Amino acid sequence: MGTVAAPYKMELASEVDQKQKGVVAASSPPKQLDAGVLFVLKSQGSWLHVGYHLTTSIVAPVLLSLPFAMALIGWVGGVICVALAALVTFYSYTLLSLVLEHQEKLGHRQLRFRDMARDILGPAWGKYFVGPLQFWICYGAVIACTLLGGQSLKFIYLLSNPDGTMKLYQFIVMFGGVTLFLAQMPSFHSLRHIILVSLILCLAYSSCVTAGCIYIGHTNNAPIKDYSIKGSTKDRYFGIFNGISIIATTYASGIISEIQATLAPPVKGKMFKGLCVCYSVIVTTYFSVAMSGYWAFGNQAKGTVLSNFMGVDKPLLPTWFLLMTNVFTLLQVLAVTVVYLQPTNEVFEKKFADPKMDQFSVRNVVPRLIFRSLTVVVATFFAAMLPFFGDIMALFGAFGCIPLDFILPMIFYNVSFKPSKQSLIFWVNTLIAGVSFFGLLNDPSKPILFSMARLDHVKNLTGLVESYAKNAKLRELVNLVLVAGYNDVKKSNDREEIVEIEKLHDLIKEYNLNGQFRWLSSQTNRARNGELYRYVADNGGAFVQPALYEAFGLTVVEAMTCGLPTFATIHGGPAEIIEHGISGFHIDPYHSEQMAALMADFFQRSKDDPSHWKRISDGGLKRIYERYTWDIYSERLMTLTGVYGFWKYVSKLERLETRRYLEMFYILQFRDLVKTVPRAVDDPPH
Repeated sequence: MGTVAAPYKMELASEVDQKQKGVVAASSPPKQLDAGVLFVLKSQGSWLHVGYHLTTSIVAPVLLSLPFAMALIGWVGGVICVALAALVTFYSYTLLSLVLEHQEKLGHRQLRFRDMARDILGPAWGKYFVGPLQFWICYGAVIACTLLGGQSLKFIYLLSNPDGTMKLYQFIVMFGGVTLFLAQMPSFHSLRHIILVSLILCLAYSSCVTAGCIYIGHTNNAPIKDYSIKGSTKDRYFGIFNGISIIATTYASGIISEIQATLAPPVKGKMFKGLCVCYSVIVTTYFSVAMSGYWAFGNQAKGTVLSNFMGVDKPLLPTWFLLMTNVFTLLQVLAVTVVYLQPTNEVFEKKFADPKMDQFSVRNVVPRLIFRSLTVVVATFFAAMLPFFGDIMALFGAFGCIPLDFILPMIFYNVSFKPSKQSLIFWVNTLIAGVSFFGLLNDPSKPILFSMARLDHVKNLTGLVESYAKNAKLRELVNLVLVAGYNDVKKSNDREEIVEIEKLHDLIKEYNLNGQFRWLSSQTNRARNGELYRYVADNGGAFVQPALYEAFGLTVVEAMTCGLPTFATIHGGPAEIIEHGISGFHIDPYHSEQMAALMADFFQRSKDDPSHWKRISDGGLKRIYERYTWDIYSERLMTLTGVYGFWKYVSKLERLETRRYLEMFYILQFRDLVKTVPRAVDDPPH
């Protein structure tokens, strides 16, 4: 037994030593932390503090829009969506916390959402997608909370003065003034006591709302309970989408990484405890408000249930009760606003503060005061222009919260832990991400076949998609990504584009392209477009220009300039730009099978021999430097200008023709018109 026990003790001791070393490594701060991390995201909190932060970031007055969301979906769908969203987000946030703990164990703790995307998916994801998306969603939440705070203030005002004439924007400005003061709190951790009060407040107003709905539902003044879904079939489908988006928004956080950053290391297990605190509050509040509000008001539920309490002619509840509920809501929404200001504060602190100087030095306090104040002023201005809270929630859910809180955590986990494709967790994550968002790539590690153009018949993007869809080998080797037009037919006013949009959607369904095809709407940011070319090139992809005819082919030159192997139509300018097989490839869009086979052959050869891809890439760059640089263009332009100027000087033909042309117009048109113009005469004397 002694011989067996000794190795075990040695292994155990070794593991303990390694864990201790890991703890020490994690405890030691990074060598060069920026001011945003040092001053705003201080790592000093406990798991209980994280529980407060998580609760305030999720359980906010937006939950008062849940009855409105259920009115768009109905009883069965509403209850299922509320419950399913709770399960999925708890699972999603747990995965995110595991990824963060895993990264800390590897020695590089990630303190921001964009840092996770940068380290796990690549620099472009953090810089151009996750970072901007999180910034604008958090700032959008500040705007929405400012609007809700103004509404709460107005409710309080109308309770004391029912005939008052003050406008909503005036109350929004008042709320913004208080936020302006609270925004100067130096760090996320310094908010912990305010956020604890916020947690108590959300329990208080949720209890008040639930009690109020039950009371109204049993009174004689109760509205007629109609639980049918209103509108035409088309309106119902659109309403269901809105309802799901609103529910997704009420469960959204978007700042899980930043909340985790407030934990004192080591972080293992602390986030999960915080999530348990948070979701115990969620279960208590969400279901009670959603079900009691929908039970009381049915399909008459408004964007926030507090609006229903005001009634049509008079309030449906006692004045003191409404006043208390609105005060609770108002105070908690102030805390939520300040929480969602933290990512914005961190960005500006990183940009304008000096990490080598003290946090409260004049050098750092002055820009902090200026930019935080400016942030609140701008948010207040926009809130005053946005009167429809429910529609804002749907917008946030559809375009921001769903990608950040439902999709990216699944992708982060699958990329970081690489679970087997036969495992349940891999397919659960893939299913959640796929259902949450249209056009996700199942295997982002594959090279990308990329095209960017107007969405019309001549550009032949639908022909490209169809040829890709029909070639099994090409689909196996690469993903297809298009940047073109709108992917929602409702947004387009161009008949030709509408036809192409509908055709693309039909092709996606017919050939089951989900998971292999990504369709982005047209991009107008030139810097981002250039980064798209470079990103595709960095991942061994290629560019294709499949137009039926192309006069010149600017995108062909752009792609080749970025070192991207290019396939372009043989009809038009690209036939001259590209040397087939040397600097790119000619394709005939009228022979789609040959076009797809040529691209599949290129990617297969590049997979077997990476030097083949590099040879075509280098050939394209060489061709650009020989024929299509600005130096060459300007030199030819000056030469042509000189030739034209010399010819104009020595030839009288052009001047004679111009004179005759003008005389013709005068004789045929203007001479007769002159006769019809009355002569100017002086006014007769009075």
